[in-house]
Amino acid sequence: MRKERRFEDCFAEPDLEFAFLPVQIDAALEWVNTLRANDSTWAEAREEIEAFLRARQADKKHIKRQIERAKALIRPWLT
Repeated sequence: MRKERRFEDCFAEPDLEFAFLPVQIDAALEWVNTLRANDSTWAEAREEIEAFLRARQADKKHIKRQIERAKALIRPWLT
């Protein structure tokens, strides 16, 4: 039985890169499916990413880069 992935699994450790390796890409796909099932917007997804990275003490430049990467990958699937 496969382990349920968490939102945090979308980020490669220790650098907190969004959907960097295939395992993180798979987690991001599961996350976007969850977002869609909950009728979440891109703004809500972006806020979740920002809050997660801020809590992990990521700097503003890193947060901006990860949001841009996530936007390119998941924004087309959200409202």
